[in-house]
Amino acid sequence: LLDGASLQDIVEATGPQPVPRVVRILRDVALALDEAHSVGLIHRDVKPSNIMLARRGATYDVVKVVDFGLVKRLQDDDDPETSDARAIKGTPHYLSPEGVNTPQEVDAQSDLYALGAVGYYLLTGRPVFEGDTAFEVCMQHVQATPAPLSEARGEPIPQELERLILSCLAKSKDDRPESAQALADALDQLDLPPWTRADAERWWQRDGSLVEEQRDSIVPRIT
Repeated sequence: LLDGASLQDIVEATGPQPVPRVVRILRDVALALDEAHSVGLIHRDVKPSNIMLARRGATYDVVKVVDFGLVKRLQDDDDPETSDARAIKGTPHYLSPEGVNTPQEVDAQSDLYALGAVGYYLLTGRPVFEGDTAFEVCMQHVQATPAPLSEARGEPIPQELERLILSCLAKSKDDRPESAQALADALDQLDLPPWTRADAERWWQRDGSLVEEQRDSIVPRIT
């Protein structure tokens, strides 16, 4: 029901995204997650297909975080009568190390890890880790070091942005930003060109048809 497309559709159709756009998206998602966290909810499935860039009137790139199907209250354990508390919940490419090792202990920091993985994907066009099986991907989140963003993208990325995204991908929760609001504030403080309303409109006018073709190739249009 949203007029727009998911980040996954956008990257699959047009490749790695402009740095200012990525900063804007990550900031807005962080603010959305902060609102959820402030009322005691964690998303547990932050990933490109669950983040939409919608159009509202003449405004493009309005960020919407969707699909709270795996949401959990921070103060609650998983209900043993309805689920296995030890079961991994989420999507392997965006699972935090604790989401793999101790799924019952995921918290707001786990959402920040996933958002860092989304940022990596937006900038490079590929997940942080890849493997032949879900297990292999999960083990890399626990043990492996991500390739530098500039190397994965094939061109330099501002160092302060790279450091911030890699801090979200830290194995230890204590090494990540202290909150979603803190992450949004850090993104605001980056000395980078802004992604403006005019930039978004130009992008959609130029590349919107490619995204629509990508969506049509996956989702049948109902008439």
